[in-house]
Amino acid sequence: MPAKPEPLLFLVTGSQGAGKTTFCQHLVDAAREAGWQTAGLLSHPVFNGSLKIAIDAEDLASGEIRRLAVRSDDPTPGSRHWKFIQEAVIWGDSILSASTPTDLLVVDELGPLEFERGAGWQAGLNAVDSRLYAVAVVVVRPEFLGEALVRWSEANVVEIDTREESDIKSRVLASQIF
Repeated sequence: MPAKPEPLLFLVTGSQGAGKTTFCQHLVDAAREAGWQTAGLLSHPVFNGSLKIAIDAEDLASGEIRRLAVRSDDPTPGSRHWKFIQEAVIWGDSILSASTPTDLLVVDELGPLEFERGAGWQAGLNAVDSRLYAVAVVVVRPEFLGEALVRWSEANVVEIDTREESDIKSRVLASQIF
């Protein structure tokens, strides 16, 4: 019997608004078209005009969406602008704890709550650590990329600077994987 291939792990990084979630969404769409099971969470921005006012989390397995955070002058400790809704954080963590095994795991995103405070979506860290996926795509802010690479030294880094670059890179990667 041939050996099972090692899972692939991609860390997606870039500045705010560069298209990291769009990149992940393109991969999810391509995976589903190829008949792959998808699991994990996407964090969709919510805008009022050009101002990002909230973040909604989407469970990729069920399609359920919940408000994860709102822009606030009284942010959650460890966050610059966002007040995280604790019930949604707990919901997201439970989604991630049940997300493996799967074909495509998406964790959008891991940041200061997870890496600095030991809070947030700790189950996302554990799901990636499990290696119980064919491909994992994890969004990580640039300031946490080094820490993520220490944890997952085998990861491939995808840097995204613009939405156009996000579209191109997601299509190229999808064609190589699916």
